[in-house]
This record gives sequence, structure tokens and C-alpha cells, in this order.
Amino acid sequence: MDAASAEPKLNGRTLKRGFWMAHEEPLLTDPPTHDVAVHVEDYTRFTHLFKWGAISAFVIALFILIFVL
Repeated sequence: MDAASAEPKLNGRTLKRGFWMAHEEPLLTDPPTHDVAVHVEDYTRFTHLFKWGAISAFVIALFILIFVL
């Protein structure tokens, strides 16, 4: 068994552990239709909103714990 066969595969391509990211997925980098492209853009905005919402909630909770309680 060679090293290449031990690597995980996706769509026939060998993935290197630790170096493959979801934003490099072909469906995300080159959407086949306009509807998919719109969905990818909406998902990107949603993940940014979710990330900043979680950071804001953490900062507010930390503020309350330190200064109120």
C-alpha cells in the first residue's frame, strides 16, 4: 500500500490532511448555475453574521459576568 492510497479522496481527487478547506470545494469556487451561486453567497453572508453574532454574545456575557455579578 502506498502513501497516496491512504489519503482521503473526494470526487477522485486525493486530499492532503490538514490542507483542504471547505471554501476550496469546486461547487463553492465555481458554481454550475446562477441559483447555486446565489445560495453560496447567501450562505457566506449567513456564516459571517453567525460568527460576529457569537463573538458579540460572548463579549456581552463576559461584560455582564465581570461588571454586573
